[in-house]
Amino acid sequence: MNRPIDLDRRDFLKAGAGLTFAIPLTSKLAGCVSAVDPQAEGIRVENAYVQLMADNSCTIFAPPCEMGNGSFTAVPVIAAEEMDVDWSLVNLEFSPAIDELYANPTPWVHGNMLTIGSTAVMAYYPIVRRAGAQIRKTLLQLAADLWGVPAAELRTEPSRVVHAASGRSLTYGEVAARGIVPDSLPEVDDTELKDPAEFRLIGSEGLQRADTPDKVRGEPVYSIDTRLPGMLYSTAKRGPFFNRRPVSVNEDEVLAIPGVIAVTELDDGAVAVTARTYEAALKGERALNIQWSNAVADASYDSATDLAGLVDVADDLSVEGYDVGDYLGESGDSAVQALQAAEAVFERRYQADFLYHAQLEPLNAVANVTDNGRRLELWAGTQGPSQCIGTAAEVLGISRENVTLHRSFLGGGFGRRAVRDHDWAMDAVRLSKLHGAPVKSIWSRESDVASGRFKPISAQLIRATETEDGLIGAYHQRIVSDAPLRYVDSERWELGHHVPQIAAPELMHSPYAAITDYKGEFVQVESDVRVAAMRSVGNLPTTFARESFVDEFAREKGVDPLEFRIRMSAGHDETIHLLEKVAEMSNWGNRPGLGCVLGEEHFALVAEIDLEDSGEIVTRRVWVAMNAGVIVHPDNADNQIAGAVIQHLGAALRERISFTEGRVDQSNYFDYQIVRMAQAPEVEVYFEPSHEPPRQVADGGARSIVPAVANALHDLAGVRLRHLPLNAERVLAALA
Repeated sequence: MNRPIDLDRRDFLKAGAGLTFAIPLTSKLAGCVSAVDPQAEGIRVENAYVQLMADNSCTIFAPPCEMGNGSFTAVPVIAAEEMDVDWSLVNLEFSPAIDELYANPTPWVHGNMLTIGSTAVMAYYPIVRRAGAQIRKTLLQLAADLWGVPAAELRTEPSRVVHAASGRSLTYGEVAARGIVPDSLPEVDDTELKDPAEFRLIGSEGLQRADTPDKVRGEPVYSIDTRLPGMLYSTAKRGPFFNRRPVSVNEDEVLAIPGVIAVTELDDGAVAVTARTYEAALKGERALNIQWSNAVADASYDSATDLAGLVDVADDLSVEGYDVGDYLGESGDSAVQALQAAEAVFERRYQADFLYHAQLEPLNAVANVTDNGRRLELWAGTQGPSQCIGTAAEVLGISRENVTLHRSFLGGGFGRRAVRDHDWAMDAVRLSKLHGAPVKSIWSRESDVASGRFKPISAQLIRATETEDGLIGAYHQRIVSDAPLRYVDSERWELGHHVPQIAAPELMHSPYAAITDYKGEFVQVESDVRVAAMRSVGNLPTTFARESFVDEFAREKGVDPLEFRIRMSAGHDETIHLLEKVAEMSNWGNRPGLGCVLGEEHFALVAEIDLEDSGEIVTRRVWVAMNAGVIVHPDNADNQIAGAVIQHLGAALRERISFTEGRVDQSNYFDYQIVRMAQAPEVEVYFEPSHEPPRQVADGGARSIVPAVANALHDLAGVRLRHLPLNAERVLAALA
């Protein structure tokens, strides 16, 4: 049910037997109708998302990448629901990497096929619903023509068309095989979509994720599983700074290692070791001694000093930044004026260290360049398959049509596998061309940690006034950081008019209805450190700062923090309901060690902690109340929130990257400590029943657990930490 598809662009767009049409991103279901080949077997009715076979089986294509997010199941379920298909007859495949057909329609993705930002189900929901509905409408009309009855007299049951008046029925496969294909396809409007109250698959509690069985059985589903005859192995070493070149390399010493066949400087300045086994390549990488350009200046770099400089910039209001509200046409000038005129201003400063993506599957790819460099087969688990194809074509100087990408599951992405240059995959491409053989490139954990693409450090200043009734009045949140999108995807950076995603959308507006004078501001300070967007992008540090600030403000005024948030949400009934719900779930206020947050207007969270003598914070339980619209796959949605909470507990409690004398201090999971199973809290999730379109689910938990833990620490121990992570050393220092 979950075998990746290996079609290239030309094969997929060839006319098949039956109906073939594409769905443009405007969701107008029309166009690209192909002629029918009466001699062809197999496919009978087809669109960009669905293939119906003569044997009544059905293949549904999933554009999003599957990296544990469950989209490989959830998005096809949407099409299957509207098509009214028997789920047991459905096969799932990854879609081909064609932006024109499968781009993520989220506006800030700018027409790319990217799985980022917890947007997949939310973004594809309206498009895929219509795709399924149009197949169903087409089958109803074909059956009506076969029986000579009005289509209005027909209904569908799972994978079957039924005419109740005559007692006749046909399977979808029979209808498609016997029906006469129309010259044009019927359009579908919203009135023809299913009433959500009649959903049979969407919202089903017992639906298993399609990728689970093969993963449990250990089947080869990741790119790292790929083996080709005559395959070579490589790994590479980079410095943690952009635009550095190797000045000297101990090449002869590395080449003397048995099995190593080459030491190569790559186009981006990396030094690769290629060998006949991965063990030899890894031994060669560890033996590399590289002197980098700009080494003297880089040796003076210290992340703590750099962060202190960002704090100074945050405090210097003469350094103007980007008013994030300008993106929505909502200037924050009134907030600044109110703060200037105020007799008293409440202000706090917050900081966050570098973070590493820590994806479990090492960065890897397999490339096989053939035909004298004119063709490429590539196996890569990527969050941006169409970008991966485009980048590979540019590297080889060939047409995109000559690149075949075998899409695979990802063992974690978190934004690291969404960088446009696909540095980890292009290593294999370049070396395969050089050596005339298939090459599997695997980055060692030590190499990955040392060479960056980190979530950037940041410093924030928040200022606010107090209203006559004790609420927050004018509010100004100012973040100082680098803008990782300028490095990882310059095209989207330009198309987005340099809107800083490290700050947007979380700083575009406040989730609190009471704040009417609001300014979110981003000050960009460029660094040479190799950075990249990371899960929840800038929302983790910005939410940490905002929700810590709101908590501090409430406690300063002697008001219960959760009650204060309810008062701040006056007029927004949905938000108040969720805050009251999470208070009920957690038995709020009856014991110390509880911290609450409002993630967005539709998301509230409470965390309960204990504190050990060592200074370690132990998170016991987490409660989440959310209105995420219709929940397509409840088990998966629940797991996604729990997974996001657990992952970012690491960012809250111990994960950090630091530099001393130009070198990264951490090297692997023993000194970059993610949350272990024994440290994972119990997570209870409540979804408000809704038939509204889906909203973002997982990233809310990712960003909201961090301030909740900080607020709970203050509730338990009376100390306030404003620098992430909230590690034992900082806790003990605060207690002292």
